[in-house]
Amino acid sequence: MTACAGAAFAVVPGIVREKERQRDQEQAAIDALVLQMAKDANASRIAISKVLAEVRETEDILSAARDALQGRENALEAAKAENEAVLETYEEVEAEAETLARKDAETQGELDAVRADVEPLARKAEELAVQRKELENELAESQKAADVLQTRIDSLAGLRATIIEGFGKHREFYRKTIKTPGWIYYGDKINVTIANVRPSGTGAFLPLGMREGIRSGMEFFVRRNDPAASGKRSRRIRATLVQENFCFVEEMPGFGEPERFLKKGETIELERSGETFGVEKKEDESEQEIPPSLKGNEDPDDPATAESVADDSPASPPAEPAAPDIPPLLPGNPSLPAVPSLPAADSLPPLDSLPPLGDSPPAGAAFPPLP
Repeated sequence: MTACAGAAFAVVPGIVREKERQRDQEQAAIDALVLQMAKDANASRIAISKVLAEVRETEDILSAARDALQGRENALEAAKAENEAVLETYEEVEAEAETLARKDAETQGELDAVRADVEPLARKAEELAVQRKELENELAESQKAADVLQTRIDSLAGLRATIIEGFGKHREFYRKTIKTPGWIYYGDKINVTIANVRPSGTGAFLPLGMREGIRSGMEFFVRRNDPAASGKRSRRIRATLVQENFCFVEEMPGFGEPERFLKKGETIELERSGETFGVEKKEDESEQEIPPSLKGNEDPDDPATAESVADDSPASPPAEPAAPDIPPLLPGNPSLPAVPSLPAADSLPPLDSLPPLGDSPPAGAAFPPLP
């Protein structure tokens, strides 16, 4: 105890002297500052405006210093409060960590149980992968077979195009050698602009009549010439009322696209077609009279005139012309193209699955598979 007291009495005087030295230095600094302020006061008496400006600036600096000091004190208080909050959070985190450690041990046990349950599923997945590989191989073989079938279909499409081309050449030859009647014949095409349409859209007036070879009951394929028109599918119409220079046609159900009707002023292409099976004609259509304007300058004894005004119905067939000299359809005939050899009938697709002969098969068209 005595030794500690002696050591304390030995250290305290040194501390006192150090504090006195610091006090003297601060006092000297204060004295110097007072002296400087006195000099500034003397200078302010010489230039009051300058002193006043400096005083204001000094006051601003002191105010800023006080504000800064106050801000630091506030920041220190906030830091202390934040430190306390961090300490509390740390304690909470430690408690939560202990809880998580216990839960982790429990979860590990559950995970082991789940892994034991998943092992059979993993083996099942491996088996399914093997089955999938086998199915992929079968699919590849099926694709190869499909490619072979597509090659055969492409060959048939080329053969069909050749047949169509040969048919067109034969048709042109026979049309030049066979005398046709005076009305629009089967396969003839004509472009016409629609004069008016029925409000329901199912009928139209055309500026074609008996003068142009139209007869009541004739049926036509209709194709829309406008590339921007909706409903490009072919449709069929039947002439139900025919006069000298106009006719009224009705659309036949089951053809074309529903709710996409012909329009007034639209240009269309008509192609004479055969009669539709299962559709009966009206009684007054087959016996429609010829207007007198078409009968005025006709000679009843002239066979050509009789053919030009006769109806194409079965009741009044045209006079049969004399059979011309037609070359036979033989491969060796140089006047006609050679007829290609056709495949067996059972190897061709059904006729109802192919497009009409007047249409060309679209590029890359997929035909139905061979039976």
